[in-house]
Amino acid sequence: MTESRQESKVRREQFTYIAVSLTGLIVLGLLSFIETSTVRIPYQSQIIGGIFTGICILGVIAAVSPGAIRGTNHSGEPGSGYLGHHPVCGVFDTHVLRVGNRVLCAGCTGLAVGAIVAIFGMILYFIGGISFGAPARLFLVGAFLVSLGLVQHFIDMGNPVVHSLLNVFFVSGSFLSLLALDALRTSLLVDVYFLGLVLFWIMTRIRVSQGDHVIICRDCDRKCGEGYL
Repeated sequence: MTESRQESKVRREQFTYIAVSLTGLIVLGLLSFIETSTVRIPYQSQIIGGIFTGICILGVIAAVSPGAIRGTNHSGEPGSGYLGHHPVCGVFDTHVLRVGNRVLCAGCTGLAVGAIVAIFGMILYFIGGISFGAPARLFLVGAFLVSLGLVQHFIDMGNPVVHSLLNVFFVSGSFLSLLALDALRTSLLVDVYFLGLVLFWIMTRIRVSQGDHVIICRDCDRKCGEGYL
């Protein structure tokens, strides 16, 4: 298989994941606002919110422990051969944030910040009883932010700060969508569908990112042995 055909295959996979994710988001909106079922279980809001919070906590752990992704020391420490779990290569400079002497993955940092925001938001909503707005507005804003997060690799303009912010939006949008569903008192089926969709969105985010890394390393003439081929 030639390099151009390999890249085409990677791009097709990326677009497929994104298309399925966006279609799932549209279906979620339709189910949320037009469903007629009212089947709910006791403490459904707390259970679904707790599971979502658990996903966010696991996301923070994964984001701040990048070495766990590939089982090696990709922490960005001197001599590791990686910066923010990316190869020490100028091509990946737009994928990392430099904070003092630390080098952090822009995407993972954004996901961690977004997850922390969502966790605090869940606490304010369920424990503090704070309302975040009308359900329709919450869902539309949330869906828009999730969409930005899903297509982030095509709009981040090669800027690590923008890349990081789009990941914050991605998680925050999921959080706002959940609040909309809870305010609408959607059925158990819709809430479970939402959680499954969140997991698929995360998978999409990972696969699209991995695809970009493979293409970058495949087009690179430097044979460093540290790439994503």
